[in-house]
Amino acid sequence: MSQDLFYLKKEANDFFERNLGTLKDKKTPFLRASKKTILDNLSSHIRLEKCRVLEVGCFIGDLLFALQRNHRCSVVGVETSSKACALAKKVFKLNLENSYFSGSRYFSLASENRAKFDLIIFDDVLSWMGRETIFQVLAVSDWLLQTGGAIYFRDFAPAFSFCFKNHHQKHFPVFNFKQSGGHKKMFLEYGMYYEKFTSVYSSACLQKIKTSRPDSTIWADSLLIKLASPLHPLLKPY
Repeated sequence: MSQDLFYLKKEANDFFERNLGTLKDKKTPFLRASKKTILDNLSSHIRLEKCRVLEVGCFIGDLLFALQRNHRCSVVGVETSSKACALAKKVFKLNLENSYFSGSRYFSLASENRAKFDLIIFDDVLSWMGRETIFQVLAVSDWLLQTGGAIYFRDFAPAFSFCFKNHHQKHFPVFNFKQSGGHKKMFLEYGMYYEKFTSVYSSACLQKIKTSRPDSTIWADSLLIKLASPLHPLLKPY
């Protein structure tokens, strides 16, 4: 079973159950503090009004609801936890797609999907995606984003790439892949994006175990803008 499918079948709902306590006793509507930080960063750097938004791994959809309510955005979400999808529908009236991204309706290079969104959000999900599909995930994300659109990454950003096993799933080969400089680096390398905003910080709030890497808790929140032409300089021949 692939890692993405394993999340859909088991780990995503296990994660929901482990974090259910943080969702209790909240008044509707609500926005979790971690999502408010993303919303504040977005509203400070891009125009959000009436944006077409896709959030991959949106959990209960509170950020999507805030974008819809406060900025009249058209929002869609893909979420592997069926329990999170059910809560999103009950609390926020959002119909999320219960799938992993590479199995979703948006994972396609069909012409009707080209430039479908103004904003795509990846909040702590790329490091949990299987490496056999990660290049395709990033390529399709680029295909879905219109020129001038933005991608928001909340991602691990260690000095070099490594992974470690998910300690919640001791009997299954599920890994957290921490990419050097974060997955945004793959977009920046090809010159079709520029980095409008980045905040680098250290936080162990989502990692409950220690590792031998002191930079394993370095995160980066980043906002990239898609360009119409590459940033590569044109060199004159001798």
